[in-house]
Amino acid sequence: MKNGTASCGSGKVVLGGGCSCDTQALGDGYNQICRGYPVSDSSFRCQSYSPDAGADFTAYAICARLGD
Repeated sequence: MKNGTASCGSGKVVLGGGCSCDTQALGDGYNQICRGYPVSDSSFRCQSYSPDAGADFTAYAICARLGD
C-alpha cells in the first residue's frame, strides 16, 4: 500500500478530493485499487493497493477559502 496526501494552502479548507490511479490493462498481471478520504480540515489522502510497487497514482484536493 502507498499513501499520498494533497494539502490546501494557508487559510483554505478541503471541500473534497480524489485519486487518479494508473491501472494496467486487463491481462497484464495486476489491478490497482485506490481509495481516498479527508484526513483533516485541510488535506485529502489517497491510498493505492497494488501488487506492483511502482504503480503510480495522484491525490488531489478541492480547496476553498471560507468566510466573509
